[in-house]
Amino acid sequence: MLSREQFIITFYKWCQAEADAEIVSNYTRLESFGNEDTLDALRFLRLLAPRTQKLILNSRVRCFNRDMASLAGDPPTDEDEAMNNEFIDGWRYQRNARIIRLEPTCRQKVKKSISVGRLRSALEHSLVSYVTNALIVRASSKAMFIEHGWEDYVLRTHIEFSSRPTGSLLYYQSLLSHGEPLLRSSSIQAWLGISGMTTWTDLTEEGVGQATATLAGIVQYYLEQVTLMSKA
Repeated sequence: MLSREQFIITFYKWCQAEADAEIVSNYTRLESFGNEDTLDALRFLRLLAPRTQKLILNSRVRCFNRDMASLAGDPPTDEDEAMNNEFIDGWRYQRNARIIRLEPTCRQKVKKSISVGRLRSALEHSLVSYVTNALIVRASSKAMFIEHGWEDYVLRTHIEFSSRPTGSLLYYQSLLSHGEPLLRSSSIQAWLGISGMTTWTDLTEEGVGQATATLAGIVQYYLEQVTLMSKA
């Protein structure tokens, strides 16, 4: 079994490898979210050469995981901070351009919100396999909590959902070892260096099934990966 420090270093290297793989796939997973904020980030990245995309995302992963990166002997540098700022500026520009471009349409068309009950039903359907071997499954009108355990590890998955002002989902996962936090509030956009939160927004009846299926696939993948790391 890996020591705490070895696990953190292994996880940090995994995050960097995941970011590299996402670039090679042309951001297949991130694009599947349909989240406009995420798509704005991808529009900016795709304007850049692949090598520059890699440099920026690797810098973002370092900046999001400063303690992990330092432990791995790869702390953020001034150059990382500069690339991080370049990414934020480019992302902000793409977001503002989209808002200006769509403003006339937005005034005329108001999206119909999906109900909380429908969101919860879609989540329960998509997460059937994920909860099969869970130790704890709790659900309320606006959230789900799922806990898996093996050996001395516990993985907690938190999912929040809302219908106001429009349908939305948010998730994160936390890993504990011997009852102590090991990885806090981790989600795919954080591993890949995009942002600290992973959300789906403006969900419609037509798109909710794909969103919940994508979320279910991501949390299952993370469970499998951290389980493998813990047993290395």
